[in-house]
Amino acid sequence: MATRSAVVVAGPRVVPGGVAAVRAFAAATGVGVLNTYGAKGLFRWDDPAHLGTIGLQARDVELAGVLDAEVVLAVGLDKRELGVEALGPRARVVELGELAAWGGRVHPMAPGRLYGELRAALLPLYDSDQVPLTPAAAAADLGTCLPPGGLVCAVPGTVGLWIARALPTTELGSVHVPPDADPAIAAGAAERAAAGGRPVVLVSPTPPPAPVTGVLALARATGLPVVVELWSAAEPAPGAPPVSREGRRATLTACLASGGPHQVETPVDLGLTSVLEAVAGPVTAW
Repeated sequence: MATRSAVVVAGPRVVPGGVAAVRAFAAATGVGVLNTYGAKGLFRWDDPAHLGTIGLQARDVELAGVLDAEVVLAVGLDKRELGVEALGPRARVVELGELAAWGGRVHPMAPGRLYGELRAALLPLYDSDQVPLTPAAAAADLGTCLPPGGLVCAVPGTVGLWIARALPTTELGSVHVPPDADPAIAAGAAERAAAGGRPVVLVSPTPPPAPVTGVLALARATGLPVVVELWSAAEPAPGAPPVSREGRRATLTACLASGGPHQVETPVDLGLTSVLEAVAGPVTAW
């Protein structure tokens, strides 16, 4: 029987029960997997099965090659992030228990351009030691500083875009960027995770919205292990020392190791969001 070129698009509802099924399908067939931002960490960022994160920008689906596949297997989607209708006429919703049955019917599609074009655009930003920090460097270093079992929550918007797009995930469940624009959802997720004993970094724009301020106040009152990092587009105040990349890593590592509440302000050049927009178009996630 002839097989058809395929790609899997996985959303947050594959977690936790369907993770093994998606990973096993990719291993058995070689068919790659695109995840929405709610399923970051389904595969390590450098796993060959990982084709990238979609649902954030207008050209994600096009550049990822989804529209060129002969069949698109949509599993665990949340329509607040990405509806199946956005995946083109050859997309079909597949229950996790049905996924294995597609094994002899499909083969990997040719890789799309999204991952490669974003990587080429972001590599200079990942490697940069500029001050203020590039948002790609700031996101990547969060992943480096986060201890096992830790969680990065981000307020939706420009900050959330960079965390969802540029933080290289190595552990499923280590990043949470909500599909709803209300900052209270990210703040609440950070509070609950910290109350459960997880080290948490809550990343927010400056000035922080009221829910972020509220979580910080609660953490200070109760000792919750929350680090609130405020990404400021402004330069440091006159006379203040610049926040270097190395210094910021050391600060975050120390804060996370101490187990108590902290507020850290980090100047980040958010104007570099234009680099992402030049590749994949305007932000559509929120």
